[in-house]
Amino acid sequence: MHLHMASFISNLLTILQKREQLGTEEFSLPAEIAHQMASTFPVPVLVLSKPHNRIIWASPGTMLLLGISAKDLKKLSPTEFIQQFFETPEPLLEAYKGWVMQKEFTLRLRAKDLMHYVMGVFMAMSPEVGLLIFQDVSEIESLRQEMAQYAEELRQQNDMLQKFSSEKEELLARLKEQTEKLRLVATATSYSNMMKFILDPEGKIVWVNKMFEQASGWKAEELIGKNVREIGGSFAHLLRNPDMKPSEGTLITNHFERAPFTEEIYAYDREGRGFWMMLTLAPVTDESGKTTHYLGALLNITQRKERELRLREYQSEIERSLQYASRMQQKVLGSIQVVRRFFANAELWYQPQQKVSGDFYVFEEVGERLMIAVGDSAGHNISASLASLYTVAYLRTLVGKLGGDLKQLYQALIEEVRETFQNEEEKWMEKFDLSLLLYDPAKKEINYLGMRRPLWVMRGAEMYSLVSRRGEEGETFAEGAPLEELEPQRIPLKTGDRLYIFSDGVTCQLNKEGNRYSSSRLKEFLLSYATLSLKEQIEMLQQNLRHWAMGQPQTDDILLIAMQV
Repeated sequence: MHLHMASFISNLLTILQKREQLGTEEFSLPAEIAHQMASTFPVPVLVLSKPHNRIIWASPGTMLLLGISAKDLKKLSPTEFIQQFFETPEPLLEAYKGWVMQKEFTLRLRAKDLMHYVMGVFMAMSPEVGLLIFQDVSEIESLRQEMAQYAEELRQQNDMLQKFSSEKEELLARLKEQTEKLRLVATATSYSNMMKFILDPEGKIVWVNKMFEQASGWKAEELIGKNVREIGGSFAHLLRNPDMKPSEGTLITNHFERAPFTEEIYAYDREGRGFWMMLTLAPVTDESGKTTHYLGALLNITQRKERELRLREYQSEIERSLQYASRMQQKVLGSIQVVRRFFANAELWYQPQQKVSGDFYVFEEVGERLMIAVGDSAGHNISASLASLYTVAYLRTLVGKLGGDLKQLYQALIEEVRETFQNEEEKWMEKFDLSLLLYDPAKKEINYLGMRRPLWVMRGAEMYSLVSRRGEEGETFAEGAPLEELEPQRIPLKTGDRLYIFSDGVTCQLNKEGNRYSSSRLKEFLLSYATLSLKEQIEMLQQNLRHWAMGQPQTDDILLIAMQV
């Protein structure tokens, strides 16, 4: 081993010197050296380059223990690696930064969402190359008890040796056998799984633990010495699902060459009952790097798989219900075609965030006039959509009773909302936006009343903002100042005027920096594309909002209605 070490260290130094002469920091371990390292160090080991502050190479055991790919590991510097995976890493960081000749350590290591105890050593093999070697000793306490039991047996056997010298050779042979068994048990228990077994390279069963016996229904004496071909069942075949049949290709011995690996399989006990298992298979090598055995571990994950199946079915049912609710909500809200009968043109942009929406709109004919309501209930989920549908239904009832009196409509609707949602009135009303618009095409005039939401009127190159009490800051179309009272506004219109009424879904959309799209940006966009048709203008706005979000999820429900006189 020392000759191997001297050889690859010499080769590494030569490679590093060549990289320095070429003036590059790029470094990779040649295949020949990597193979020599893997053969020399089967345990977790990393080769570190001091001048380049890089991890040159990591053994397969490192990736298996840490659950990290070689690609991701290569991105980390030695310092980042130590800080990411070791708890209280200061002693090891000091050893690396000081490039000490040899530093032994016992630390806690974070890997695969588990905490492990590891023992290891950092060695500066030369001014350029260092080694970081460690081994999982998490189950040392359980081994200590077992070893204490074996120690007691050894003590008793030693007493017997002293009393019965004639039995000395036989007892020594038993001690050797028990020592070898203890070595295999120590290796097996170093993997924190429940069912464990050891195979030789031919597939012969060498050892199984007690949990394997209990779970599989097989006794150890029935299994040990047999080839896995002879027993089938629990672990002989790597079946991907219950419908897969055992074959030569699924036999575990035909997958030895790709070990170590961890994957889900479907296995059967002695009685033919099926279970989902998480299988881990890893090679066990001797000091020369030759594989002498294969260690396997099985964890029953049947309950987890059943929960996953139930969850998928539940999610599918929810998705179907939401799709149905979305269709029903869209049907209740109605069509933009009603508006187009009163205006030269009209466009609707209605885009719920989660299938169903807290935003709502109502188009109702009041004699020869058209009443339009746009509202935004608190939230953007199922409860908000139910609240919005209730509001739509009651508002239509009020229109049938009160006609086009916007103030009476608003007051009656708010009273109903407060009475219906009295337990959550403060929270719900705090986010309840409502705009009411009554259009008379014969007179070419509108009456508008809005709470928190404005009505924008574009005339030529100017945009005017109509607001009511508790509305957004802005000027009224008629007076140029905010209204102090919640009163409808009567506004005469001209041919070609455009009206925009919307919820805050557009203006509140966030980008990656957390910035909102904003009302000013929306106003600027609409004025910039005023020469386009309403359809083209809204399509361009949708593209502009997607570009603004740059992949960020939709922030809120979106509702915008555009009309042209």
